[in-house]
Amino acid sequence: MEKISIKIIPTPATQDMSAASIEKLARITKIPEEKLRERISRGKAISITTAPHPKLDKLLELIRRIGFSVATGPATSKAISSKTDTSTFPSRGLRTEAGEWRIGDFIENLYEVKDIKQGGMGSVYIVRHARWNSMMAVKSLQHKFRENEEDRALFLKEAETWIDIGFHPNIAACYYVRNIKESPRIFIEYVDGGGLNEWLARRKNVGWDLLLDLMVQVSDGLHHAHTKGLVHRDVKPGNCMITKDGILKVTDFGLTKRRNQDIASDHSPGTTAEITLDRESITAAGMGTPGYMAPEMWIPHAEVGPPADMYAFGVMFFELCCGRKPFLVKPGEKRDKLALAHVKKAPPRPQTLRPDIPAEIEDLILRCLSKHPENRYPTFRDIRQELQSMYEKICGRRFSRETPDEVKLLSDALNNRAVSLMDLNHEDEARQRLREALDSDPHHPEATYNLGLLDWIKTKNPDPELMVRLEEVIKTPEYTGRGSYLLGRCCLGVGDVQKALKACEQAISSEDSHEEWLKSYAIALIGANRNEDAVNYLETYVNEFPNDEDAMGWLIGALQTSGRTDAVAAKLNGIPGSSSLKGQTAHEIADTYRFSVLTEMMKLTGHTGWITCMALFPRSGKLLTGSRDRTLRIWNLEEGREEKSFNVVGEPPAALWISPDEQIIAIASAQPGVPVKLLDLTSGRFQGNLLVQGKLSDLGFSPDGKQILTVEQKGAARLWDTSDFKAQTFQIPTHTVAAVSYDAGGRPYIFLTAIDRIIRKVNPLDSTTDAYERHHRELITVLGVSADGSRILSCGRDKQAILWDTADGTVLSSFLAHQDIPSLAVINLNRELAATYDPKSGIKVWDAKSGTVFRSFAPGDSDINCIAFGPEGKTVLAGSRDMNIRIWDVQGRQIIPTFALTKIRPITKQAKSEKKYHAMVETAKKAIKRGSYAMAYSLLRDSQMLAGYERSDTTLDLIVRLRDHGRRVGLHGAWKRKDVETTSGVMDIAFSPSAIYFTTAHADHTIRLWSTTTGENIKVFKGHTNLVTSLALSVNGREMISGSDDRSARVWDINTGRNYLVLKGHTESVSSVDYARDGSMAATGSWDCTSRIWRLPEGSQVKVLKGHDERVTSIAFGQDPGYLVTAGYDGIVKMWEISSGRVLRDLKGHKDRIMCLEVSPAGDLLISASMDGTVRVWDFRKGTCLRVLEVNEMGVRTAAFSQDQKYLVTGGPDTVLRIWDIEKGECQRAFQGHSREITGAKFSSNGRFVVSSSVDGNVMIWELDWDWEFDPQKNNERPV
Repeated sequence: MEKISIKIIPTPATQDMSAASIEKLARITKIPEEKLRERISRGKAISITTAPHPKLDKLLELIRRIGFSVATGPATSKAISSKTDTSTFPSRGLRTEAGEWRIGDFIENLYEVKDIKQGGMGSVYIVRHARWNSMMAVKSLQHKFRENEEDRALFLKEAETWIDIGFHPNIAACYYVRNIKESPRIFIEYVDGGGLNEWLARRKNVGWDLLLDLMVQVSDGLHHAHTKGLVHRDVKPGNCMITKDGILKVTDFGLTKRRNQDIASDHSPGTTAEITLDRESITAAGMGTPGYMAPEMWIPHAEVGPPADMYAFGVMFFELCCGRKPFLVKPGEKRDKLALAHVKKAPPRPQTLRPDIPAEIEDLILRCLSKHPENRYPTFRDIRQELQSMYEKICGRRFSRETPDEVKLLSDALNNRAVSLMDLNHEDEARQRLREALDSDPHHPEATYNLGLLDWIKTKNPDPELMVRLEEVIKTPEYTGRGSYLLGRCCLGVGDVQKALKACEQAISSEDSHEEWLKSYAIALIGANRNEDAVNYLETYVNEFPNDEDAMGWLIGALQTSGRTDAVAAKLNGIPGSSSLKGQTAHEIADTYRFSVLTEMMKLTGHTGWITCMALFPRSGKLLTGSRDRTLRIWNLEEGREEKSFNVVGEPPAALWISPDEQIIAIASAQPGVPVKLLDLTSGRFQGNLLVQGKLSDLGFSPDGKQILTVEQKGAARLWDTSDFKAQTFQIPTHTVAAVSYDAGGRPYIFLTAIDRIIRKVNPLDSTTDAYERHHRELITVLGVSADGSRILSCGRDKQAILWDTADGTVLSSFLAHQDIPSLAVINLNRELAATYDPKSGIKVWDAKSGTVFRSFAPGDSDINCIAFGPEGKTVLAGSRDMNIRIWDVQGRQIIPTFALTKIRPITKQAKSEKKYHAMVETAKKAIKRGSYAMAYSLLRDSQMLAGYERSDTTLDLIVRLRDHGRRVGLHGAWKRKDVETTSGVMDIAFSPSAIYFTTAHADHTIRLWSTTTGENIKVFKGHTNLVTSLALSVNGREMISGSDDRSARVWDINTGRNYLVLKGHTESVSSVDYARDGSMAATGSWDCTSRIWRLPEGSQVKVLKGHDERVTSIAFGQDPGYLVTAGYDGIVKMWEISSGRVLRDLKGHKDRIMCLEVSPAGDLLISASMDGTVRVWDFRKGTCLRVLEVNEMGVRTAAFSQDQKYLVTGGPDTVLRIWDIEKGECQRAFQGHSREITGAKFSSNGRFVVSSSVDGNVMIWELDWDWEFDPQKNNERPV
């Protein structure tokens, strides 16, 4: 008979056991009482082996009541014998509580359980992250406590506390929190050396130097917690863990409270034990370990602050020095005596128990054990200083351990904290952490992805901008792998299989590729119909992650589709009984694990007019369509061909209905009062008309096909007999839209709504009416009903779609992802999908339960007139004005991306990296100071190789400071720094000479001043009465000139915001403005085909330049203020001599209008950007074209020089911002982010930033990190 192993694990509740309990446990375990006490005091587990017994369960319950945690399992390994140390990994057979994990299990297919430690209320799983190969501890609340709201709230508070405390070398770090099986799990730094008590027990002789060093580390950790406003309240050796390297870490913040928190909450009824003591009432709150609890923790409603931790610290220090606690409870005595001792009794002097204890240590311990909190130390920093002094006095050498600082949370940690906060339902705080992560590293892959995913989940609609941002991320070499993998996951979620395939291929071919990524790649291969390839990758993945049920489903589906029946049978046989796949056939699994792509399955052509209506044959699954070409066509959807067509006389069909027996088609016109035609499909002849008298709202055949119900907007319902076409008329409410349905018993119902936005369910036969609760905020425009009448879908002018249960009028789900008013709506109950359409968003197919978008189909430029679900709801069909019927597959499995964590780095490594980074930066600063620029640059680049410092502002600032001493040789990296959203379109942009701020011109008639580094709006300039078209700043950056559609130009004082000059004279919009470089003049160009020169500061007009035949769009002064260049719609650049007003030269070559001119900083070059898609670089003095840059076919709206004239930035209607190397004529980098035409783009004077503006209302600040070369000899460096 198989024996059972029982593991009895001590908890805080067993630290002060009664003699009777010890005696009972000794009888059960057959272990002597003294040995039991010693083992329990050290927190060691007790393992016994026994045969199965009917009373075993009662025996285990008795042990649990004593206070122990118990785990049982088959006695298959000597790893759980009575000699086993808890620091070793126990047997795979060890069981935890029901429903949780065993050793050897994989949590979430990612965390391999290596060991399990039980506590009073929770379990700690020692796990290995399969992908990162990192050890972690996962703290989990036991199942029986999760159902108790108070226990669950306490555990959630612990999770939040551990997140808030941050990273410190002497605190066991909380890496993140995840909700698994509907319960939060705290993922904690794994400390490999055990508890402080165990660590010291393994060492016979511990010197004062080591003991003092450990207590310094305890004080450092607790001081950090106190600076965060947290009080630990359970300080003891068991909560101080030691790494194998001797680093102490305070852990277990389950009883932590915030200072000034409501104390009453800690003393809830049922958890207290009242003790009468010298007329003073003392209540033990049950919070903390009794042997270490400060006096104030035993007194009701007393304030428990940082001094309580100092008291516990003193007890712990006393115990480590003397081998016992200051106050003991003898066997058989109650805890009342322990409470009395802590509150009233003076502790024994440590030297009476151990004479060799130095007096300084004794004094520190006794001060910590003071009965009154105010008599203890002010802070743990004061304790540390005393410990450090006594170390140097006792040990005779300097104390070398530096006071540690909090480890800075870099982007990785901030991202993981945000994921934790999301799982704890703190969405706003999670967003803030992600933004902080992106401020630190604007291209951080996981933070970029998670921030976009937050919006995806909140709106239930994927944001295309997320994919655009990730495409920018993967341009950074070190993020290509991770970024591509995340991009692939997003593309799978929206069904874009080609992009997903490309991204996943890039991910798995990167240097940091991992087996975990193979699953996404395999799904993309399935979507691309490459099932054989998918099988190979899924086999590899499943071998690595055998418990991934979802992957097994995809694998079986791919094998089934490939026709590999033997392999399918083998996989089905191997499915464990607990799997949801068990019992399903291969066909059922393959049907579930399909992928629906965005591309059309099929396109049906044949109509010669707009397709206006469609209906599905209820039995055969064929499609019927109607068109403005006055024909009806029947299509075989399986074969994709037209079977039959009919001509319709009179008005073209606008709506179609098919009888249940597929014999009669009802055809309605869009015109009010036009009879409904009935077509007999057997004979192909029209057999009658239904004489409706108003605008038809809807029509429906009875289940037996013998009656037709028509509904008219003016309030009439008519029930027609199909044998003689006679009708009964019923009065119903007037309405705006209606839908007809029949129940299972053949009773007709009409769902209708009017301007009151209330949906009513009307039985026309007895006039009974049910009204649903009003949910739409504006008029309802569409009603669609399911085939069985159980669901109704409403859409309104509020752009909202709502799915209702027709039985009781409850709302099942709502959908808010439309950009315009939905005009079409259909329901698919077979797959629980709904489809709605609006002209801006296209067709949205969404989950009818959750309201989450499944697929978004954009049918091109042509509007859709009708939509329907195909047979069994496997496809969605759309008829459009381009005379085509498009068909998309919607039977695939919905893939919604999940939040992504970043690989953790041990806190000690992070602290070392931080220290190393600061040392390298300081050395670089010294090198700059002595002129060793090449050395400084090399150090700064090396510092960027440290994880978390890739985009440190400190490093980038120093590199920019080096620019005057080196040569720019290329673009090292580039990323979006800030995205500033404004309320109106941005028409132009101008940088200050210092690059500290920039200004933007807006369609709402305003000009705005922004900080370059923070993106903060500093000032708004108001004065123009129409759209502001153009801006220019003076050379000193103190003044600004603006042009506007109000036909004026205005000059502004930047500091005061005052408009002190208005320049009038143009008769059309002022399209361009510029300052002369000496500040003496300003120029304006206008759509009135002229340019004007103005003298400053008085504002008098100097000259009017006429010569262009069409609108002037851009002007620019030469380096010599006596010359001006202009360009416009005629595609010609004119160079003017201002004094004489004559044209010196015409520069020709562009084939379309020129939108932008700029003279280079040195004045020797000129660029012109045109809607012909090119930018031309001209020799300003000679007028010759030096280079033509082919930018794009859509045109170029803006172009600008870098300060060193080596690079250009361009933007235009294609929404792509590009950086060009002028000499090579090559695009160095393309940025995507704007959703509409880019109107302005400028380099900062130091070349670090590019700012772009767009009519989409966004201003984007892009950071450029350039590569530089330095000449060691020139910079007086010594040869190395």
